[in-house]
Amino acid sequence: MRYPALIDVDGDRVVAEFPDCPGCQVTVGPEQDILAAATLALRRWLESCLVDGTIPPKPSVAVVTRDWFEWVPIPPELVSQLLLRWAAAKRISRSELARRAGISEAALAALEDQTAKPSREALEGVSRALGVVLGARPARRRDGVAEQRAPVPARVKKKHPRARRR
Repeated sequence: MRYPALIDVDGDRVVAEFPDCPGCQVTVGPEQDILAAATLALRRWLESCLVDGTIPPKPSVAVVTRDWFEWVPIPPELVSQLLLRWAAAKRISRSELARRAGISEAALAALEDQTAKPSREALEGVSRALGVVLGARPARRRDGVAEQRAPVPARVKKKHPRARRR
């Protein structure tokens, strides 16, 4: 599973914000890795939602149309926790979720075990049952060409400030 991060240059700083996760953003200097910082910020934001008992938003499936964006992946352990939280929010029982996902109830129980690494098949089945895009395949345009990611610069050059959309 992955969330889109919108990347902007603000003076000599690089800012990553997540439109699906209100308030989740990170700012780094020009020598720092924005993707590593964005991954950590998103992970902590989602984990805090789980700890607080709130329902984190699902990632958008639309391709972001912006000068610079990156897809930030989520680790499988966190993905399983998010999927189970979304299933609980929809009030889907364990047996019904396992049936919809096409997996056994034992495989579903393994997803709930936070010490075990979840299987890819179980994650894909549950995500499909909940209508969440799990794969990290590149998005495709209508003409079938893979969408290109903006390259990550080794050093960010200072750009003219531009108005930020909210």
